Amino acid sequence: MAGYRVAMHGSAGGGQDEAKFVIAAKMSGIPVCASIKDAKNALKTAASVFIPMETLDAQITRLIGLYPLMEMRSPLNTILQLINPLGTKASIMGASGSARRDLHRDIAMLLGVQQLSIIGNIRDIPEFGPFRTTTIYRLLDGASYDFSIPGMKQPGAEPDTLMTMREYWFAVWTGAARDERMEMVICATAAMALMTIECASADSFLEYYQRALRLWKDRLVAAA
Repeated sequence: MAGYRVAMHGSAGGGQDEAKFVIAAKMSGIPVCASIKDAKNALKTAASVFIPMETLDAQITRLIGLYPLMEMRSPLNTILQLINPLGTKASIMGASGSARRDLHRDIAMLLGVQQLSIIGNIRDIPEFGPFRTTTIYRLLDGASYDFSIPGMKQPGAEPDTLMTMREYWFAVWTGAARDERMEMVICATAAMALMTIECASADSFLEYYQRALRLWKDRLVAAA
C-alpha cells in the first residue's frame, strides 16, 4: 500500500464458512504465511501478507477455541490485536468499548509502541466506517493523542445480487461490480493506516482519504 509493507494476522475464519479469511487472502493475491519466517520472506516481494493465528501460535488458538464452551470472551480475545509478530513500526486496530480502547492504548504504551491508531468502533476489527463521527485513539511518537473525524454522507444501499458474499466482494475487488459504500470503508481504513505510519495530524484526514481513493482506483494496475 503506497509503497509500504502490510502484515495482517487473525483467525483463519471458522463457523459455516471455514477458513474464509485464508480463502479471501488467496483470492486477492495476498500470500498466506505459516510462520514469521515465511512472512518476512514473502514481504521481500509482496506488498502484504496474512498470518493465520492458527499457524502463528497453536496455544493461543486452543485458548480462543474455548469460547463455545465458556460462552464468553476472555482477556485473550481482547489483546489479540496487540500482537505484533513482525515488529512493525505502526499498527491500526479497532475496539468497541471506551474502557477497552484506553486499555489497549495503555498496554501498547507499556510495550513501547510509538505509532498506533485505535478506531472507536462497534466491533473489535480495524475497519473504519466513515458514516458517523468517529473518535480515533492515537499513540503519536508514544504519546496519547485523540481526535474525532466527522461522518461522511452515506450512499444508498446497493441492489441485491444473486452472488454469494465472497463472490460479491471479489467482484468489487476486480472491478466487475461497484459498491460505493464498501469502497468508502476501504478507503477510510487505508487513509487511517497511512496517517498512522506517516504520523499525520487530525486535520489531514480528507487529504489522506483522497490519496487512498486514488490508490484504490489504481489497485488493478498496480497488481498487474
